[in-house]
Amino acid sequence: MKTEILQVRNDILFHDLFNEKDIKAVEWVASQILECDVKELKGKVSVKNVRLTRTNKKERTKYVDLIVEYEKQKIVIELNNNYEGIYTRNLNYAFNTLLNFYNNNGCSYYERDAIFKVILVNLNWYKNKNLEIPGKKIHTIPYPDEKINDNILTIININLDYYEELSYDNVVLFDRFFKLLTVDSKEKLEQFSSVDELNAYSKNLEYFSNDKEYVEELMRAEAEEIMRNQEKYFAGFHEGEDKGKLETQTLIVKNLLNNSIPDDIILKSTNISSEELENIKKELK
Repeated sequence: MKTEILQVRNDILFHDLFNEKDIKAVEWVASQILECDVKELKGKVSVKNVRLTRTNKKERTKYVDLIVEYEKQKIVIELNNNYEGIYTRNLNYAFNTLLNFYNNNGCSYYERDAIFKVILVNLNWYKNKNLEIPGKKIHTIPYPDEKINDNILTIININLDYYEELSYDNVVLFDRFFKLLTVDSKEKLEQFSSVDELNAYSKNLEYFSNDKEYVEELMRAEAEEIMRNQEKYFAGFHEGEDKGKLETQTLIVKNLLNNSIPDDIILKSTNISSEELENIKKELK
């Protein structure tokens, strides 16, 4: 008989499974993103948002930032649990992280002994399962110095519905993390048993899945979110909320243009049209 396991869709569960208490699992996740042997990252990965796992569960946010110091690089890996692929806020955060680092350290890109860069991983679930969305799509922005063959920002968009449909045997080596997030039974979880770094993770996931009060809390949190959205809609705030999102996206696009980000990257990263992009450019002139 199949034993049900919670899928890692909820922000609270995501944080309870990926934090500094189980650094082995965190190192394994980083190795999956960087596509390297996990042994190369031992002792080189830390969780940036440590405070969030020690406060009230309702205060936790939906992202986990990892700091990796590897091969003369200091890398920020931001993992975001998203729905419908809306991630302009995450993109803005990534650029701000880069700008703040170089500005606050009082140096240019060219004066760094080690590369500082950001990898933004958007883990998307979609309501419409019939959409033709790639399982994994990567966008990159090259490092400003042509002598350095690297990227200052990498955006990895993941369609978790795609990985849910794949069998374990059809998942390539460095995509196992994405398949792990879609696991919904003990039998499927056991397929990852050969990964030593996931021993504690598997036990924790089973524990949370069998904790009735914990599951009820997750369901209640999701119900409260749905209710809040309904209240906004019926109170007449839906139109205003959409307008706010549009204004926010416009500000983000202007920020990207001011920092000389190529048009094709902006179009791929924000989902705005070419016509909308040209109109925003005219506002900047």
